Amino acid sequence: MVQEMLHHAGFSIVHTEVLPDDQKIIEQQLRQLADESCLDLVVTTGDTGVSPQDVTPDAPLVVIQRQVPVNGVRPLTDHPAPPRSILAKAS
Repeated sequence: MVQEMLHHAGFSIVHTEVLPDDQKIIEQQLRQLADESCLDLVVTTGDTGVSPQDVTPDAPLVVIQRQVPVNGVRPLTDHPAPPRSILAKAS
C-alpha cells in the first residue's frame, strides 16, 4: 500500500526490503541506503503494534542528521485513515 501511494505521488521505488525488528540491523541498512545508494528519500514503516520491543521507530532517529516534522504534510492518498491508525508511542 505504501509503495502504491508513493508511486501514485510520483516517486520511483528503487529498493524495498523487510528487516527484522533489530535496531542495529535497521540502522546499518538505513546508513547504507542513504550513504552508498545516494537515495534522496528513505521511507520506513513499522509493525502493526507499538510496544517496548518495537525498535523500528527508534532506529531512524539514531541515523538521521535532521528530523523533519510531518505536521501539516498532505497525505499521499485521499482515503481516510482507519480510526485506530494513529497511535502514540509510550515512553
